[in-house]
Amino acid sequence: MSRRFKTRRIKSDKAYRIGELADATEVSSATVRARLRSGMGQMDDTRPTMIMGFQALAYLNERKRAAKRSMEPWELYCLRCKAPRRPLGGMTPS
Repeated sequence: MSRRFKTRRIKSDKAYRIGELADATEVSSATVRARLRSGMGQMDDTRPTMIMGFQALAYLNERKRAAKRSMEPWELYCLRCKAPRRPLGGMTPS
């Protein structure tokens, strides 16, 4: 399954519970909990866990930015090693 997530439905000035944020990004609530463990900010340590929209957007947009790979015009993206590579035999014009 794809590791992409939708951020367009997250409002920056709204506070979300785990289930609400999962519905907004169209992922499971377990995924939201995993993101909280990996560094996404939350309001405080009380229950129910509340996440501000601007914190979620900042975390998710940073993950999107970190996943991007810049390539030169003669490179192709290798699906196996997930890195830009030059094709064998110089098949692309330089």
